[in-house]
Amino acid sequence: MYFEISLEFLKKLDKDGRTPVHEFAKRNYSDTMEDIFQTISGEQWIGLLSTQDRDGNTPLHEAVRGNRKTWLKTVIKRITDEEKLMLFKCENLKQETPLRISLSSDHEEIFKLLLKSLQSRSYVKLFEAGTDKNWKLTPLHMAVQSGFTEISELLECLNADERRQLLSMQENFGRTALHLAVAEGQKNSIDNLSGLLRSLDYNNRQPTEGWKVEILNIADVIS
Repeated sequence: MYFEISLEFLKKLDKDGRTPVHEFAKRNYSDTMEDIFQTISGEQWIGLLSTQDRDGNTPLHEAVRGNRKTWLKTVIKRITDEEKLMLFKCENLKQETPLRISLSSDHEEIFKLLLKSLQSRSYVKLFEAGTDKNWKLTPLHMAVQSGFTEISELLECLNADERRQLLSMQENFGRTALHLAVAEGQKNSIDNLSGLLRSLDYNNRQPTEGWKVEILNIADVIS
């Protein structure tokens, strides 16, 4: 049983450019979102979920910042991977995406929830592009940068080829996630990433490709 909510009401903006859906996210009103999904079309609700207030925040920014796991579960199960990618990569005026906020706010369960909601092919495509420096960061780069150590959990949904691709991806300065872990001296991340890189790419044999030899040798010294 649900009550009908008009689209006109849901699209109404307050003085800060916020819709009622921003408030539903902030207050964790997951049941209200179920009612909305029963009432309006998919195209209309994506429009609501992607609406940015005067600070550039979408309802997903609000939900992630507030650690609103129930609300997020209700919403992300209803949208496609393409729509998730668009929403997860949306930046506010501070160049924060929902994924970045989940880590900077120490909401690691939310970070894992967002990533694990994606099909593996979309997971590998998930890059974060910053407006100023145009960095390209994979979820692994972001996790290492934020001190998130449960690297193996991020790779559970990927097959060997996808894991290999993700481990080899480089940001604009040419650094892989392992390069970043070494630069920041994060031993747990170094152990996880160097072990995965060796086992996936080389069946425990030493690699011959230049940058991988160099970074793995450095990782060995730090470990």
